[in-house]
Amino acid sequence: MDPISAIVAALVAGATEAVRPTAAQAVKDAYNAFKALIVRKFAKSSTPIQGVEEKPTSEARQGALKEELTEAGADRDAEVSSALQNLVATLRQHAPQSVAHLTATVSGGLNVQGGTFQGPVSIAGGNTTIQSGGGAVVQAAVSTGGGAFIGRDQVINNITLHSVDQVQDLAAVLKASIGQFASNLEPDALDAMAVVLDEISKLYQLIDSELTRYLSLSFDDPQQVTRDRAVLLSLDGGQISARAREGRGHCEKISRIYRSRLQPWLQARLAPDAMSRVEQAFGVLASSDADMSYAIHLLAQWLSQKASQTLALMDAGDIAGARRMVKDARLDCQSMRQKLASTISTMRDIQAQLLSLAP
Repeated sequence: MDPISAIVAALVAGATEAVRPTAAQAVKDAYNAFKALIVRKFAKSSTPIQGVEEKPTSEARQGALKEELTEAGADRDAEVSSALQNLVATLRQHAPQSVAHLTATVSGGLNVQGGTFQGPVSIAGGNTTIQSGGGAVVQAAVSTGGGAFIGRDQVINNITLHSVDQVQDLAAVLKASIGQFASNLEPDALDAMAVVLDEISKLYQLIDSELTRYLSLSFDDPQQVTRDRAVLLSLDGGQISARAREGRGHCEKISRIYRSRLQPWLQARLAPDAMSRVEQAFGVLASSDADMSYAIHLLAQWLSQKASQTLALMDAGDIAGARRMVKDARLDCQSMRQKLASTISTMRDIQAQLLSLAP
């Protein structure tokens, strides 16, 4: 199956399963995240996807969507590949019959910077390589057609929060506009902005705190074995998903405060170009539930797998191996955590500047 057909087939399967009364929340989240990604990056409008949702078995509607995605180059996008594999993996877990027909076929070799392949992979010639900064998991037979397949698992690097870039742009606009805010103070608006910035910080702190729970394990105190095991067991189960779903409430609160208290105030003070950037940033934040849900789902999967493997090493008495696994995970997470920390710090700095303006 060619990549575009695989994308459309996964959308059809996801749309069909997500509306079932018995559909697992994980299926709904993975499908909505994948659909949102496709619309955001490639679709001229959401109409072709809506058409497939309304009539999933319509070959004409599938064809229209395939044509648009082909023209947009969706089959060459690494982020789409990663999201596709996540959706297929989720469907395979909760509704295996819906994706039994899906395979990934690659002609000329494949360069993967991240992805999880949980179905047959056929590579028609060429080599398949995994970059050291990315990673892929193949949990089925791989037919390379004579090429090579090399790499290691670094799934954590696939977790991307698209709103981070928009938030950084929002920060640049706000920093440049501090003088304008100071010359025309409105305490209620400044307070609302401070609350919004605090909510944005909480959004990313939530993810970083879950990573920290695992990455802070050291296994160097025999008296803390019980505590370390409790941490691993909590990460290995479904508790992380329950805790992380709190993030969705932050998105809703940010959107509500912006529309009711901040938008008119900013429109009266910012130039059209700056206001356009602010609108774009808050638009992404307001729709970040799918982005957050997808990132949280991947994070929960990654942490659960790492916790399970680390726990097995502990039970086998291999403390050195457990330490090594956590150390490797720290290296894998370094880039992601630096970006989160930078965003959180920037939000806190701007919040402090705004609060200092208040009378």
